[in-house]
Amino acid sequence: MIIAPALYRLLGPFFLLIYLSILHAQTDEILDRLVAQNPVFEQGYSGFCLYDPVGKEFLYEYRADQRFTPASNIKLLTFLLVEELLDMDRVPALWFKDFGSRVEVWGTGLPLEMVTKIPFPEAKGKPMIIHQAPSLARYGPGWSYDDYEYGYVFERSSLPAYGNRLSISVDSIGALVYEPGFLADSVQLIGEEEGPLISREEWTNHFELDTTSGFTSDFELGVSLRLDDATVRALYKSAWHSDIELGQQPIPVSNSALPLLRAALPDSILTHTLQESDNFWAEQLLLLCASERQSNLDVETLLEYATDTLWADWQTPIEMDWVDGSGLSRYNQLSPRHLIRVLERLQEKLGLDDLKSYLPANGISGTLEDRFITGRPPYIWAKTGSLRHVLALSGIVKTKSGRHLLFSFMHNNRQVGSRIYYREMEKVFTYLYNKY
Repeated sequence: MIIAPALYRLLGPFFLLIYLSILHAQTDEILDRLVAQNPVFEQGYSGFCLYDPVGKEFLYEYRADQRFTPASNIKLLTFLLVEELLDMDRVPALWFKDFGSRVEVWGTGLPLEMVTKIPFPEAKGKPMIIHQAPSLARYGPGWSYDDYEYGYVFERSSLPAYGNRLSISVDSIGALVYEPGFLADSVQLIGEEEGPLISREEWTNHFELDTTSGFTSDFELGVSLRLDDATVRALYKSAWHSDIELGQQPIPVSNSALPLLRAALPDSILTHTLQESDNFWAEQLLLLCASERQSNLDVETLLEYATDTLWADWQTPIEMDWVDGSGLSRYNQLSPRHLIRVLERLQEKLGLDDLKSYLPANGISGTLEDRFITGRPPYIWAKTGSLRHVLALSGIVKTKSGRHLLFSFMHNNRQVGSRIYYREMEKVFTYLYNKY
């Protein structure tokens, strides 16, 4: 502060300390009105944390050590774990054993389309037994099972294909295109004025698509597949052009002796996962981390290792509960301060500019493309998160003076629409932009 030396000489250290404390109290008072006493936030349960990573100082905290459901903010933890454990140029792709007359394989979580691009001469012309992970539940702990037909919940699997979804688009002559193509006959076209655009019976891959409104050339739709044996066998046969049998043998305990194929995973996958909040990729990345760290798909053990050992130095007053990669589970519980630690560690590992490049930018990209539009260059880079009655936003805010501060906003028991919450959070960011 420019006037501080003159004040120091005039008033002495004691009075200067009083002056600075009053100034700090005024700053807190403004943020208290915007955060702690905000009439919108008071309708639910909110927390906020602001941190200066250069000065290693918490600038403001409100319920910063309370636990919240973070929704898709959990993807920041998944992203950090990927950075800690995976070499993106050499991710585990497939374990296999060649018995001469057949080949048996175990997936690592990498999608089949990427695995089949790897030279794998042992598979040519031989029957294959593909072992699905028997201990891997199709949904993560605490997921809502009645969300099965929505476009954001996809089954987890050791060797996924086509994103474990049916994708529908329109070609140049206006015809519907299905991928994978063999499921085209499983889609029944109907004309109904009411009901969802597409629906699926829970335990089958029979779909009904409403054609009432027609489809434009930019039409795209993705709906989750039920990974029953017939569908899985068809997916893998079309990819490997071999006779396929399905097995349930777990990965051998001595799998370190098994040949392991590795593959390069494009860095754009991480950007896509964070900017578009892709739940499928978030879950599969977690499986890849388990495969790399433990040579199995035991996510629970992996997350215990991360929280108890890998990040034991966070020294937060409360423990966090972390159960999935995407944030679909309400069993996830962590604090704004936890998320500040994640962001700080990511900044230390990646550097500020690289971290910003992965995150949605206000008014520019990803899930913040239509948020906080100011007409000036982006000043917020943050991961969004939303479930019913839950909204979270954690990331970086750049101030007018050029400082980069880390923040975490968490709202649970939300009573009004997300648009109103974003409006109130924007008031906070505007104040921080001008103040710091």
